[in-house]
Amino acid sequence: LSAERFIVETAENGEVAFKKYQQSPDYDLIVSDINMPVMGGIELIQKLRESFLDVSVIVLTGNNQVSVAMSAIKAGAGDYLLKDENIQDTIVLSVDRALEKRRILEQNRKLLSDNASMIQTLESVVSKLTDIGTALSAEKEFSKLLEMIVSHARSITHADAGTLYLVENNKLRFVIIQNDTLKIRKGGKSEEKIPFPPIEISESNVSGFAALKAISVNIPDVYTSELFDFTGPKKFDASTGYRSQSMLVLP
Repeated sequence: LSAERFIVETAENGEVAFKKYQQSPDYDLIVSDINMPVMGGIELIQKLRESFLDVSVIVLTGNNQVSVAMSAIKAGAGDYLLKDENIQDTIVLSVDRALEKRRILEQNRKLLSDNASMIQTLESVVSKLTDIGTALSAEKEFSKLLEMIVSHARSITHADAGTLYLVENNKLRFVIIQNDTLKIRKGGKSEEKIPFPPIEISESNVSGFAALKAISVNIPDVYTSELFDFTGPKKFDASTGYRSQSMLVLP
């Protein structure tokens, strides 16, 4: 095995092997004999299975008794190999197969974990949307309603800032501006006036494009994107020290 690119550590018997694995359970595989002093192979497999369910164990032995082989497999051995003239090739194939099985198992576990995390995230979003729907339907004051829309949208998307425009006279008028980093709250119930003039509705700027085309636009980085004119956000950044990054624009 050492000659076939594997890193191998040896143990004098099953007890030593078990203690080694207890101290460092990140070994990928254990190859065990059956007849060993102090602790034999079957007892080793049983003790490993009691504490470490997933460890792969291959038995490599001269013991050709069927009953012993059955006991080893029942205890949890993944393979039972007899020492013969072909054992060098056989053990390498068995180890490769066991490690591939382990890799697939870990990959499947990660997928399950990712799926569980995704389901949890979706459940959280659904819960938030339910709360948002209830709150929006109860709010009758228009300015507060618009502010709630921006706040809840930022909460769902984990956005640091948010702006809401209304279309007036073929222009986009700033109605709500929120920015956590700069501690800005303008428009809405704050009644603090927004100093920025309306924006021309043009396909050259991303907000105008979304309004004209009625489609959502996701910009990963406004400083590297060449799809739209981001002069406005860049001027804002230059005057405030802010750093606009990704941008999600929805009609």
